[in-house]
Amino acid sequence: MASSKAAGRLLYQFDLATRWSAHESLTAVARFRQFQTSALTHLADKEEAEQQILISYLPKSLTESEVDAALKAIYEEMKGQPKINLGQLKNKFFENPDYASTSPAVVISRAKELLQQQQKS
Repeated sequence: MASSKAAGRLLYQFDLATRWSAHESLTAVARFRQFQTSALTHLADKEEAEQQILISYLPKSLTESEVDAALKAIYEEMKGQPKINLGQLKNKFFENPDYASTSPAVVISRAKELLQQQQKS
């Protein structure tokens, strides 16, 4: 059986990839921990196995350099528009289903940096 820390990482990855609501994520974590600390370890193992199966079907998260490259390509594609803002860039990025499991926080920070660089040049 996985440790509580490993289970937390697993659920965090699943949460990012599936865009679970905070309530759903906390419920899954609570259920897993309850199973793990009680005599119901077989249920904890079952929960973990189900999550591993679901995660295996999700697209892999992009690295920062891959996010940068994708954002630059999107920016170049949108360059003809009068003013490109952070929301437009982020929304266009997430239109691609292959990018669904990428952390929105990473995309936003990298998009901000790209926009700042473009304004300076």
